[in-house]
Amino acid sequence: EVAPPAFTLNRLREARARAVADRDVDLLASGALDHPHHKGAWASKWRKPKVSNEKDKQYAEMYAELETEMTEGALESEAIEAAEKGVDAGSKKACALSFLRAEPSLDHHKPSGISTLHGEIAY
Repeated sequence: EVAPPAFTLNRLREARARAVADRDVDLLASGALDHPHHKGAWASKWRKPKVSNEKDKQYAEMYAELETEMTEGALESEAIEAAEKGVDAGSKKACALSFLRAEPSLDHHKPSGISTLHGEIAY
């Protein structure tokens, strides 16, 4: 009995992700994580650096600018709220806006109802 190709490919991707997370450069460069069904250059294609074109660079720059603007806006709003409450804005250690999954996110609250065009429906 043989595993389906999608299963094999997913296992390879998981192993690569685990090696990257563990910073195992030797394993990544060894070729042990190359695709077993491909030969030669096709097997090690995933190790080659990706070529980025001008459009990709523009998108990366645009997203970096948006992240900066949103972070600055969040910090400014935190400072304003802290000034209104009379609390030092620098005392908070958690960032109000998280761009990484590993960072703590904002606490979600249960909504009190649904806002409609004609009013609000409470739960």
